[in-house]
Amino acid sequence: MHTNEKNIYALIEKARRLGLGEVDLNHAQEELEYFEPEVAFDTIVTQMHEYGVKIDLEFLRMVDEICDLMKIQRTKYSFLMELLEDRSDPISGPF
Repeated sequence: MHTNEKNIYALIEKARRLGLGEVDLNHAQEELEYFEPEVAFDTIVTQMHEYGVKIDLEFLRMVDEICDLMKIQRTKYSFLMELLEDRSDPISGPF
């Protein structure tokens, strides 16, 4: 298993703990099992936003790290800031 896949599996588990629905989590896991890590990542992030699931800094940092590993511009997912539960914590990076 590649680092990207491990990180995305960890993101899926974090999304589960934050409250994303099982249907979306299962879709992301299936996409990852079919060697589509970018699609799985996008599914998780997009569905978190679509359903307004509140996130924490740990989730945001996980997304940031995966973006770096996959060479995705972080600004593509800047909309996640709307979901951040506690905005008083300092955040590094261009989100």
